[in-house]
Amino acid sequence: MQLTDKQVLAIKRKRGELDYSISMLANTVNIDRHTLSKVLKNGQRKVNKPTFEKLNNWLIDQYTNV
Repeated sequence: MQLTDKQVLAIKRKRGELDYSISMLANTVNIDRHTLSKVLKNGQRKVNKPTFEKLNNWLIDQYTNV
């Protein structure tokens, strides 16, 4: 599955708002920190379906649980 640039930007912004390290966010979302680092730092957009769903669900939860 492919993350969009807008999704990645939203994840980066929310991570910054929460002041989470990559490791903290990876643990919260329950994904590998190396995968998350590649997405956030190296521009990797292609991820497997479970990773895509976890990131997407976490992002949605951040904006619906305000």
